[in-house]
Amino acid sequence: MDNLSKLSETLDSLMFECDLTLTQLANEVGIHKAYLSRYLHCVMTPSVENLVKLADYFQCTTDFLLGRELENHPTAFHHIVRTHLRLLVTRQEAMEGAGSAAKRHAIDRSS
Repeated sequence: MDNLSKLSETLDSLMFECDLTLTQLANEVGIHKAYLSRYLHCVMTPSVENLVKLADYFQCTTDFLLGRELENHPTAFHHIVRTHLRLLVTRQEAMEGAGSAAKRHAIDRSS
């Protein structure tokens, strides 16, 4: 299977999983609906810019979209964001468990 047909299959699957119409996806990622339709029908290869927009939206790599990877690995950026969010939640939970004096001290130290 070539990259274009794999892209079509992967894009169709992701849209189905996210319950997205062509119009909704076009509005979300900023790619004209006609282009997306051409990608889905294997008529047109996306530009690098549009491929990256799709990968960013679906939180996957461009290689996954093109069928060069079998698993959907989140991009490094999304991994970093998730890691920071976990740290913030852990810190907030720790502060909620401490007394108000300890909370003020923790806030003062982080400033």
